[in-house]
Amino acid sequence: MFPRWKPPSRWVPGTSLSSIWVKDREIVVDRFGQLCDLADSLGLTVNLEFVSTTNWSTLAGARDVLKAAHRDNAGIMVDTMHFHRARTSLDELDRLPAQWFNYVHIADDRTDVPTTLEEARRTMREERLYPGEGAVDIAGILRHLPDGVVCAIELPHRVRQRELGAARFARECLDRTKRYLSAGLCGRHAVSRGDDDGLGPAAPIDPDLFPCHEPPMERAQLR
Repeated sequence: MFPRWKPPSRWVPGTSLSSIWVKDREIVVDRFGQLCDLADSLGLTVNLEFVSTTNWSTLAGARDVLKAAHRDNAGIMVDTMHFHRARTSLDELDRLPAQWFNYVHIADDRTDVPTTLEEARRTMREERLYPGEGAVDIAGILRHLPDGVVCAIELPHRVRQRELGAARFARECLDRTKRYLSAGLCGRHAVSRGDDDGLGPAAPIDPDLFPCHEPPMERAQLR
């Protein structure tokens, strides 16, 4: 059972994130359903992240949980690094209901997926790459998600944070992501890593660029 919790008097509806770290499907579906019910009472969606270092590492696995739990406020959170490591295809996104996708974690990754669980977990927590620096087709993933999906940056990198300091590293992540989105979503080449001192201030994303998205594809409807 979940503890009772009273929301503040001024509550803004939003999203919450979940992931699965146990194997038993029956337990997973039951607990995920309970979590969705609790979140629903607070005006929240529950977005299930398929983490590549767990037994529930694929988009298909996340879909299975959502279909079994059958909660209206359930969704799937796509982390672009885990999407890449799970070798997920873009057309898998098109076969799912658009309303399942509320936000996405943005990070790039090396071409080769680590071969050991220990290294996979270490790199996902300590060595994520700037957008455009690695092998992940982040722009392609975003083109197959609904317009207006919230993009959240998740770029932990132990060495860079130590070298740059937390504030500068956070700014660097934001600047490079803005540049990547401004270029990549309109089909231009993404900005790759350059000299640390050569970036300069990043221009804000121009909303007029986003109509360059490909036309939205027809989506399956949740039954």
